[in-house]
Amino acid sequence: MRGGAALVTVVVLVSVAASAGANGMQDEEVKPPSSFEIPYDGPGQLATIWSWGRDRRDGEKALILTARMQSRRVEVEAATRARWLSPTELLVEQNVWPVRNGSGSRILRMTREGEVLEVLCDRAGLSNAEPSPDGERVLLERDDQKGFQGLEVRSLVEDFHLQANHPKPTGPGMGFMMTPPVWSPDGSKFVAGLYVPNLPEEPGRLYARLAIVSRDTPGYTRIPDSPPGKEPERGGVIPLFWNQAGIHVRTTKIGSGLLRCDPEGSGCTPVYAPGEHRLVLEGRQVNDHKALLLVKDFTVDPLEARAKEIHEVNLVTGEGRVLLRLPDGVFISDLDWINDAID
Repeated sequence: MRGGAALVTVVVLVSVAASAGANGMQDEEVKPPSSFEIPYDGPGQLATIWSWGRDRRDGEKALILTARMQSRRVEVEAATRARWLSPTELLVEQNVWPVRNGSGSRILRMTREGEVLEVLCDRAGLSNAEPSPDGERVLLERDDQKGFQGLEVRSLVEDFHLQANHPKPTGPGMGFMMTPPVWSPDGSKFVAGLYVPNLPEEPGRLYARLAIVSRDTPGYTRIPDSPPGKEPERGGVIPLFWNQAGIHVRTTKIGSGLLRCDPEGSGCTPVYAPGEHRLVLEGRQVNDHKALLLVKDFTVDPLEARAKEIHEVNLVTGEGRVLLRLPDGVFISDLDWINDAID
């Protein structure tokens, strides 16, 4: 399936929202799922973050590892993000309380069995950790009480040493915030969604536009997110992963889904549309030609920020299927993959 789906009208969204409000789930009605199984038979292994009930800061969450059709829960409190370092280690981000200096993020290095090897940072203003392809570096977002300040590259083999600092860009309306970045396949660059004014049509609106950054040299280089001669993608785009075929991004328009963008600047083309009332939230390549996408279903609750489905997509043909739909009141908010499953 290629291209986009019909846009959902405001009337439909309002109707669904009213229905969701009238039948809103109560926390006491939602119990932990009886199974965390994902019907994924490889290659490699997955890390996902599950939650149930209302999406609250103190709500219960579960880190689930999946390999060869078998899933198991790893005991770690308040996990919000997990990224593989190797087939046996992960970086896990926690949302902790109380907040310190405006930050509630703690980043752990831990084994797949749940043993904490190291606390890399604890409420130090660093978040959204993204390990480099070789596992030797990590890319992080730097925030303080004034908000987003830039990106940092730190070593994972030299005591978390700061290797490069990329301050937020300056200029009218720029540098307000940025989407979590993703690495190029060789680890020499990364790409992020840089929020910039939508000039001249909507000078007061900020949309995420693709910006490529050299790992070692500060500076953001914008690249187009639309085919040559066409207007930029309305609503902006958010990068998900970067492979040899290009930068794969999600749109913020309901139904339009996954695009592939040329890092050299020739624009983006559609890959997969998740279907009516659907929005891609997250995604990872899982082998040479397939990806798994976390997809939101607007018919459940338009205001819900977590995913209800996992879609498996062929990146060559654009064909896809729903690999898993979660039970009522259960959601997934994060997904990562690494090759080489562990027995």
